Amino acid sequence: MNDKEIRLVIFDIGRVILDFDHMITCRKLAKYSSKDEEYIYDYIFNSEVLNEYEKGKITSAKMFEAISDKLGLDIPFEKFKRIWGDIFTLKEGIEELIRRVKKAASIAVLSNTDEMHFDFIMDRVEIMKDFDWLFLSHEIGFRKPDKEIFEYIRDVTGFAPNEMIFIDDIEEFVVAAKKYGIKGILFKDIDTLAKDLEAMVIP
Repeated sequence: MNDKEIRLVIFDIGRVILDFDHMITCRKLAKYSSKDEEYIYDYIFNSEVLNEYEKGKITSAKMFEAISDKLGLDIPFEKFKRIWGDIFTLKEGIEELIRRVKKAASIAVLSNTDEMHFDFIMDRVEIMKDFDWLFLSHEIGFRKPDKEIFEYIRDVTGFAPNEMIFIDDIEEFVVAAKKYGIKGILFKDIDTLAKDLEAMVIP
C-alpha cells in the first residue's frame, strides 16, 4: 500500500480505460432501418430510453423492443447485442498503469453503462477482472453525477471520500466527486494521468 493516504482509485471506463464510438452502432443499425444514422443516434443517445436502461429500470429485452419499434428494425436480439456491444478499443498503456496503481491501493470502476455493453466488455477486456469493485449504473440504479452513487461507493468500500481518487474524462462528473470530498482527476491522456497518479498514490 501507499503512504499518501489514498486507499481507493476509481476509474471511469469510457475514454479512460476504453475508447468507444456509438456511431459504429448507429451505422450498422441504419442498414436494417429506414432511418439514417444521425436519426438513430439522436433517438438512442439523447432519449429517456437509454437513461432508464443505464439505471437498470428496464431490461435489455425491453430496451431492444423499444428501439426496434421506433426504428423499424427486423433483426434478432442476439444480432442486436453484437451490434450494440462491439464499439470498444482498449487505450494503449492503461493496463500497465492500472496494475501499477493496484500495487498501491484498491481499485474500482465507476461507469454509466448498461448490461449489454458491460457484458461485452467483461467477455473481451481482461484487465476488468483485476478490479476490486465494479460500480455500474445499471446495477446501482444511479448515474453519475448523482451524489447517491458516491455515497454507495463509500458505504460498500468503507473508505472515506478523502481516501479516494476518481478519474473521469467528463469535467461535470469530476466536479461532482470533488463536491462530495473525493479527489478528482480529469482525464486528458495516459502520460498526464500517470504523472498525476505518481504524485497522488503510486509510490
